[in-house]
Amino acid sequence: MPWRISDLEAIKRGTYWPNQSHLFTHPFYYIEYNIAQINVFEFYERSKHNYKQTWQDYSNLCKSGGSTNYLNLLKAGNLSNPFTPNTISNICTPIQDELFSLI
Repeated sequence: MPWRISDLEAIKRGTYWPNQSHLFTHPFYYIEYNIAQINVFEFYERSKHNYKQTWQDYSNLCKSGGSTNYLNLLKAGNLSNPFTPNTISNICTPIQDELFSLI
């Protein structure tokens, strides 16, 4: 609840301690969440061009869930590896363009 912060000067000085302790106790949760979000964006963009195939790929990913590692799950879902160069930019640029077209 940012509106309840009583010391805005502490924020400006960088001395305010966020109340979200999980940022510090479980940082990999956020890393995992953001990596998964890249895959969601890729599915979203692909679904606009070939919904039927994208749905099939998503179904294949779901069927494989829990049975193998992340990179194999990417293959099952016909998804790009976000750890390779330019992948994040290639996936996020159309999403960003769409977002900016709405404002």
